[in-house]
Amino acid sequence: MYELNSENLTALGGPMGSSEHTWSNFRKYYSTMELAKEAAEKDYGKKLQWIKTKTGFRTKDLGYVMYHIKELKVEK
Repeated sequence: MYELNSENLTALGGPMGSSEHTWSNFRKYYSTMELAKEAAEKDYGKKLQWIKTKTGFRTKDLGYVMYHIKELKVEK
């Protein structure tokens, strides 16, 4: 199972010492990595470039949003 997290970046970029923070717009779950990537691209409205990380994949900073995908281990 794969978790898609849409991270809201709108509270970043303020002056030094301000209370900058991010939060999650949503977290959704998909059976494949491809479905998670397609959902992020549908939400953003454009094709996205993905960067491999230690925990999965992410997009670059898109100004107001960043998407993260990580694999979740699910016990049966």
